Amino acid sequence: MESVVVRLNSATSSAIRKGQIITKLSDVVRELIDNAVDAGSSRIQIVLDNYGLDKIEVRDDGHGISANQLRSAVSGGYTSKLLQESNHLSCEENYGFRGEALSSICFFANVTIVTKTPTDSYAMKYEFDDSGGVKNECRSGSGLGTQVTVKDLFAKYPVRRKFIRERSRVIAELKEIEGYLKSIAIANPSGCCGYPSTGYPAPKIDR
Repeated sequence: MESVVVRLNSATSSAIRKGQIITKLSDVVRELIDNAVDAGSSRIQIVLDNYGLDKIEVRDDGHGISANQLRSAVSGGYTSKLLQESNHLSCEENYGFRGEALSSICFFANVTIVTKTPTDSYAMKYEFDDSGGVKNECRSGSGLGTQVTVKDLFAKYPVRRKFIRERSRVIAELKEIEGYLKSIAIANPSGCCGYPSTGYPAPKIDR
């Protein structure tokens, strides 16, 4: 009997799309580093608690992002990678081009963003729910730039969570992150991108 092709509802379609963007730890790190470089950062720091399994944090000293722009960035379907005069995607001056990265990360993890632009009197801290909505916000004492903290990636998806905790997978992820950081350093010799601090002497991962 021939299978019937049916249209997915918007929630299911969105979940599948987000799952194709963020599939592993290095996807998160790469997307956040790309955003930091695009923000004109001269210094980027990466912290991976328990090798990123518990927390991924990327801090930069770039130009930050305004409140209204940030709300759009985590909503999904938005991007800053367009050539304004032509409405075409630009890959020449930006890293990547997808407008779903932050939204997808919010969907799979607990995300907090602290940011301050040159025109802001103070930094703001935002906590997001899995749909990219702001569930809490407050002032912060942080300086110019952005800090993105991602906790408990794939915690609500035990099969995928178990997969990324496998020892061979963790080692492969760290090598991929290291390789990407080297490529960023070569392409941006004037900047400084610190090698990830893992936060633990040994990973708490499945054998």
